[in-house]
Amino acid sequence: GGSGGGGSRLTDNGRSMLDRYDRLSITLDAAARVPETVLDGVVVVLDGELATVETRIGEIGGLHDGIDVGDRVQLRIGADAITIHGIEATPDPDVTSARNRQSGGVSAIECGETVQTVHVDVGGIDVPVLVTETSASTLELREGRAVAITWKATATRLARRTR
Repeated sequence: GGSGGGGSRLTDNGRSMLDRYDRLSITLDAAARVPETVLDGVVVVLDGELATVETRIGEIGGLHDGIDVGDRVQLRIGADAITIHGIEATPDPDVTSARNRQSGGVSAIECGETVQTVHVDVGGIDVPVLVTETSASTLELREGRAVAITWKATATRLARRTR
């Protein structure tokens, strides 16, 4: 003890662990505050760590951790993982790593200081998407505009439904 701390020193490994804890805390806090889309579905295909799930809006790919074909699951898609495009400019699936894609219409826009939450109606499901004010302007986003949204399967998390 004492006023000098008793001479204990943090090792490089200890410092690395504390730094990782800080990064994980920030990530958890951000994930808890970011709008999300949660969909129910049934696993139809497994391919290693990836699963294809049949949902109300079609098949969606995501990461899993120990599920089986036929399992009922929930998918979580964070609004910060989704990219929005004008319907005429949707990237070809062969030139992007974003395998999940859906079309819909902008149903509402919530404006923040520099970030907007664009709500996209996809088959009756509200999918929030975070975009900068600059991107919203460049894409000419407005209510009623037809858009496509894309996101990576690795940004989609699956959890087994318990009931």
